[in-house]
Amino acid sequence: MDVIATAKWSMRQDRETQFQSEYYSFQKNLTQNTELTYALITNEFDIARLKNVVKAEPDRDRGGYIFHNVYHICLPLLRETHGDRFKEIEPWVGTGKLQSLNDFLVEMRGRFGEQ
Repeated sequence: MDVIATAKWSMRQDRETQFQSEYYSFQKNLTQNTELTYALITNEFDIARLKNVVKAEPDRDRGGYIFHNVYHICLPLLRETHGDRFKEIEPWVGTGKLQSLNDFLVEMRGRFGEQ
């Protein structure tokens, strides 16, 4: 499985439109027979914006996008900063859809080695 990763420091409204066009372009131009995973690396600290991104789903009629995984620069700090409000996105942490950047780096090191 191949990974296409994009990094966005924050999730302004225009970024969601950008995610839709990127996802559509990736799907349209797909030439590999392998399954692609789309990943987002972000430092977004607004829980509502982060929640919009992790729950997004593609829709044939209205566009949309999906990130199979979202990696936060510092998930433990996000949890500590928001306290009880973090529970709004906790389900995605539980499923592994929302992880820490360190998880991404470990996964890539496992795929490609230490180089």
